[in-house]
Amino acid sequence: MEAMSWSDYRFLTTDLGREVVQAAPVPYAKNMGLPGAVDGTLSEMLASPQVWRSEEPDSNEPQTPPLYVFDASVLRRRRDLVKASAPLRQSFMEKHCSHVRVPQLGVGFRGAGAPMHTHHAAVNASYAGRKRWFLIPPEAASWSLDPAGTWEQTAEFRELRNEGKLFEVVQECGDILFVPEGWGHATILDSYAVGVAQEFVPWASING
Repeated sequence: MEAMSWSDYRFLTTDLGREVVQAAPVPYAKNMGLPGAVDGTLSEMLASPQVWRSEEPDSNEPQTPPLYVFDASVLRRRRDLVKASAPLRQSFMEKHCSHVRVPQLGVGFRGAGAPMHTHHAAVNASYAGRKRWFLIPPEAASWSLDPAGTWEQTAEFRELRNEGKLFEVVQECGDILFVPEGWGHATILDSYAVGVAQEFVPWASING
């Protein structure tokens, strides 16, 4: 995929550096009325101390998780890059899907991520870095507004893990991960990472 070149900062900023995006402690914080969201170009976000982290922990870095760029508007505007980056191919969508969302771009550094949440089925492609996923089956799934790095330290997290209800997966560059409809999932980046997520409703969910 052409988007694999995004593992290099230079190519990512060349392709998308001037695009205005939103970075926040949790994705779409502004839409949910939560504080902390910042708007700016992707190049500005990648250089911002609120977003950037070194690959190795530093005793002087902030204790709060960095902001995470997770934005659906970029690829809605840049249709020229959708074919190169969208996990779902046109032939699959036409044959198997009743509804498909615009691909969502995720860019962040070590410690950023998304809190526990659920939605339609989704395919997630990794174009750079390493991302940890925490998956919970529908019968135990829940929503949280706390960054996954904070939730990972809670009694609820330990209880789910001890009861065998929490599945942990590491996604490397080049991996594609499918999250079934209704499964709870949260993510934490272990390094600089770039990914594209695409939600969809398969005809099978409607027709039975």
